[in-house]
Amino acid sequence: MRRFTWMALGVAVLFVAACGDDDDATPTATTRGEVETTRPAVPTSSSGGATASSTSGPGGLEEAPLIVESASVSGGATPVLDIRGQLPTPCHQPTSEVVAGTGTIDVRVFSLVDPEAMCAQVVEPFTLSVPLGALPAETATVLLNGEAVGTIG
Repeated sequence: MRRFTWMALGVAVLFVAACGDDDDATPTATTRGEVETTRPAVPTSSSGGATASSTSGPGGLEEAPLIVESASVSGGATPVLDIRGQLPTPCHQPTSEVVAGTGTIDVRVFSLVDPEAMCAQVVEPFTLSVPLGALPAETATVLLNGEAVGTIG
């Protein structure tokens, strides 16, 4: 009986040790299935809207995709690109980058999120007005995530 008790205690210790934390383990990065690129191609969502791809952003925030449902260029002395769409969660913040080139104004829109934040898993509608700068002297095509959405000038 005494031998059985020691054997049972030894097996219990092995089970507890196997379930313990491995302090020497190196964490590995995981992806969500999106390809990280510096200039992403524009995949199309099932609803036909453009999406942005996932990369890492400033301050520990991660760039994440969002769904663009509509985009329109409004004129004036300082043209604006009005964007409407869906964010994956309320924790995502829509963000944009504007690069003016010869004959084009390239706008990249994406969301930033703290990967450690706990957030409700519901889509969140958003609207974003992106100033495009001063009206160019010549006609310029406005690109949103690589797709033409209008012209100004």
